[in-house]
Amino acid sequence: MTKPVHFHKLNVSYTAEDLDDVHAEIQEIQDFIAYYEVQASMLKRQAKQVHLEELELLSVYYNPEKTKIPFEELIFGDKEPEYDLEQLTLNLSGILKSMPGGKEDFTLAYLHKIQVALHHLLLQQAAGVGLRMDTDSLFAASIDPHQDILEKDTKVWLDELLKMSNSKEMPAPVKAWYFYYYFNVLKPFESNNELLAYIVCKNLLIAGGYDFFLTLNPERFVFRDKAVVVLYDQLSGADDMEKRLQADLQDFCKTCHIGLLNNIMQTKDAVTQVVRDQLDYQTLTPRQKNSLNFWLEKAFFLHKDKLGQLSPRQHEMMLLIAKYGSLSNKDLVPVFMVDRKTIQRDFNALLDMKLLDQRGGGRALKYYINLRVPLED
Repeated sequence: MTKPVHFHKLNVSYTAEDLDDVHAEIQEIQDFIAYYEVQASMLKRQAKQVHLEELELLSVYYNPEKTKIPFEELIFGDKEPEYDLEQLTLNLSGILKSMPGGKEDFTLAYLHKIQVALHHLLLQQAAGVGLRMDTDSLFAASIDPHQDILEKDTKVWLDELLKMSNSKEMPAPVKAWYFYYYFNVLKPFESNNELLAYIVCKNLLIAGGYDFFLTLNPERFVFRDKAVVVLYDQLSGADDMEKRLQADLQDFCKTCHIGLLNNIMQTKDAVTQVVRDQLDYQTLTPRQKNSLNFWLEKAFFLHKDKLGQLSPRQHEMMLLIAKYGSLSNKDLVPVFMVDRKTIQRDFNALLDMKLLDQRGGGRALKYYINLRVPLED
């Protein structure tokens, strides 16, 4: 069902069902993270990689000449910034890293705060390349954020856009995609509108619970997606401003949702890889790897509702069988230091829930992750 949301200026409507698959994937990641107790520190390498890639992609907005920027050296403190490009990169990095709270209301003062942070130290004397703003620009740190320096009509549109961003009724991705489009069409400020639009979009997603340990990169998966670029260019390339501002953005938003889903799936893969590493994946045989991959990538998510019924020992048994491919009663007795009858009762419970399969007989009886029958009840 398409839901129209009424604002004084904005043409906002969206289909609620479009986000169902995104919400399902997010819930699965949350369950997986909770089950395996994955912490932010475990995804530190992934977060660094995402952050560096994000900075490189965003640099095109303030580095159109493609001057070489030593991203890694700057971000990890191996090099002090010498030029405005390098300082702006470092400032942008700090803003993106400090966003996980996502609690602040979206106001003109908030936008000004980002502008000041982006231009921190750039108003001082430096060997710059023209990035410092004139003193009468909104980007100058001395400007009062409440001073009305925007054109009257632009101010009305921007107020509506900020009101939409603070709406409690609209899903965060919908607000993000609409903000990105309208803000870049309006281009209310002297420069860096694209950076501001991206920062607000990502903050909206973080505030809505769509990011996991700063592993989300909408710039790559959404705004650089070819389908999104084509639709955005078609909409924003209308021959007059009125048509651009009144454009129907439903298809644009749907395409952005696909990009967000792809980004979330990459995060899911990264979290799964962290768990593999914890389980010494590289030391396993090909058969054992297949078993563990099946459990982590498919069976876990299909069986997650059943996992709440398992005792701590049964949880551990499932993980050990997934890791090693198969185990027997005698294999697990010394692990848990209980008698064979106790282990057998656990095996029987796991068999009844169709989590396991058994092969062989007598002393050769072993238990495997169930690969043969439908995983659903």
